[in-house]
Amino acid sequence: MKTREQLIEGLDASHAAMQSLLDEVEKNWEVYPGWTIRQVLAHLTGWDEATTASLRAYTEGSEAAIASYRGINDYNARSVETRQDLRYEQTCREWELAREALKAAILAVPDEKFGGEVLYPWGQRGSIPQLIEIFIEHDREHADEIRGLKGKAER
Repeated sequence: MKTREQLIEGLDASHAAMQSLLDEVEKNWEVYPGWTIRQVLAHLTGWDEATTASLRAYTEGSEAAIASYRGINDYNARSVETRQDLRYEQTCREWELAREALKAAILAVPDEKFGGEVLYPWGQRGSIPQLIEIFIEHDREHADEIRGLKGKAER
């Protein structure tokens, strides 16, 4: 099992991979159908917030509401929609703050609870390290996809 420090290092590295792309892509470039880089960041922010809520509830001895109770695609759409009126800079700031809150939530889980089972934002249950690894990989996948799409667009 990975330590908190290793998980936070992984979150920092996957976040940095996305950050490195922000200066390389046009802010209005449609990365995915209907999603610019701003919408991708809003999407990532939503999942960080949902994961933070799950960890905070677990730390307090309860369970957060299942963020994606209507399905993951619906949750993704709602995460982006709730931030649609934000300027790009505001979206970036929320994305940064959400990641910091997630790291703080990881650090706030008491040692005796860290190995326990937590309710994930989509209703599955599992360990905290597994949950965080999912989002480390999620960030990396988006960064890799965007990097690949950017390369194709430049050819």
